Amino acid sequence: MTIEKHKKPEQQKSQLLRKLERWTFYSKTLRDIRQELFSLEDTEDILESYLLTAMGTLGATRGFVCLADGMSQTGHIESRGIEDLQIKTIHKSMPKISRECYSELFNIDSAHPFHVRVVDRDSLVLYSWCPREISILILWTVGLTDFGFTGLGSKILSEDYDKEDLEFIHSLTDSLILSIINRNTASAAQHLAKELDKKNRIIESAIEKNKKTKTNLDRRVFQLKSFQDMSLELIGLKNTDRIMDTFLLMAMGIFSVKQGFILSFDRDENTANISYRGLKTADLEELSNEEVQNKIAGIFKAAGGSALSPMMAEMIDNDKLPSNILIPMEISIGLFFVINESHTGLVFLGGKITRQNYLEEDRELLLSLTHNFMVYLENTRAFETIKRLNTELENKNLEMKNTIEDLTTCINSIEVLEKAKFRIKSAIQKEREKAGRMSIKDFILILFIGLLLGLIYNFSSPDGISIIPNEWQRKPPEFIKVQDARLAYNHRAIFVDARPVEFFNQ
Repeated sequence: MTIEKHKKPEQQKSQLLRKLERWTFYSKTLRDIRQELFSLEDTEDILESYLLTAMGTLGATRGFVCLADGMSQTGHIESRGIEDLQIKTIHKSMPKISRECYSELFNIDSAHPFHVRVVDRDSLVLYSWCPREISILILWTVGLTDFGFTGLGSKILSEDYDKEDLEFIHSLTDSLILSIINRNTASAAQHLAKELDKKNRIIESAIEKNKKTKTNLDRRVFQLKSFQDMSLELIGLKNTDRIMDTFLLMAMGIFSVKQGFILSFDRDENTANISYRGLKTADLEELSNEEVQNKIAGIFKAAGGSALSPMMAEMIDNDKLPSNILIPMEISIGLFFVINESHTGLVFLGGKITRQNYLEEDRELLLSLTHNFMVYLENTRAFETIKRLNTELENKNLEMKNTIEDLTTCINSIEVLEKAKFRIKSAIQKEREKAGRMSIKDFILILFIGLLLGLIYNFSSPDGISIIPNEWQRKPPEFIKVQDARLAYNHRAIFVDARPVEFFNQ
């Protein structure tokens, strides 16, 4: 009795020591496997590490572990010592497994994200899909939809799984579930991070587009304001030179340039209008209209604008910009425009004050401003033409008025002369009628009376007129020959011209 009493405490002590060592081993294994499981990122690696740890720690001869998606009813299986045919059977039985084993677990109203249930050997016969070599089955869930199960075969020492083994496999399965949840959380976080990064890029892109849109909007507002300001400035002008000066000044202000030049040439009227800023008058070439026309034609031909339609404008390419063809300036941007078949023009601007290059938006703005300017220029030219025609018409009307007044005066004079003619004609007619009634006796009587009166006056007046003129009694003048007169002139004879002064001067 005494020996038996001594053996019993020794056995209990030995059992407690083995139990303590076993728990220490299980605890160390759980600590190590948790670190390993939480460090893995791939699901297959997590399941494989879990299965190997369970089999190695418990000494199981075979085993498998499966993680299934409750939505798609598909899963991934890691196994050791299980035939492929049995693994295929498990894959095919996923919907059945979900209905038979997990419908009850998913219906449990619990705050825990997972559940673990151990199925003993006696209950395994209810699961036809489970391989016969499996001695213990662990059912577990992850979240509200995913599920998994672990099957372990018999131990190498042919011992049944005791309570400590079940607690170990339960804790190990908890670690597996937590690692899967952690991996899912990390994966979800990565996915969210990627989505967030993607959305951030979308937001940044939207912000950049917004900035570009705002810049485009500001540019459009600036262009519209430029159009409005230019229209307000040009709308009241009725002189070609003033409208060209105003357009050039506003264009130079909009683009911040120092030098500018604009030329308008009308081939039909043979007139050229030039406006410039930033250049000295002495720098410009004195060109005739024909030379201006030839040089403009050369620019159009070089820039390819010969076939440009009326009321159109086109930019000149940078490599085709003329150098010192009309003005001594460095041209940075230019265009040509066509009002009609005979009326053409050029616009040249120098470099910006900011030394920046002209952008495509600047070229479009200058082209649009020029189109707007062309409308006002054509209207102004039409107004000037109408004004000139009105002036010419007024002058012609004045000439016609003066002509009408002269014609009226002439008509009045003709009427007076007609009346005088009529009166004279009447008087002559009367005298002719009277003369037609006179006889020869009347003539003889008048002649006798006139002769008698003349004799009476001649004898009674001291200056009476001789009845026979003295000239009739005067000797004819003496004549000399020309040779004798020249000889006498050579001997200094004096010649006296007794004619009147008027005859002498004539």
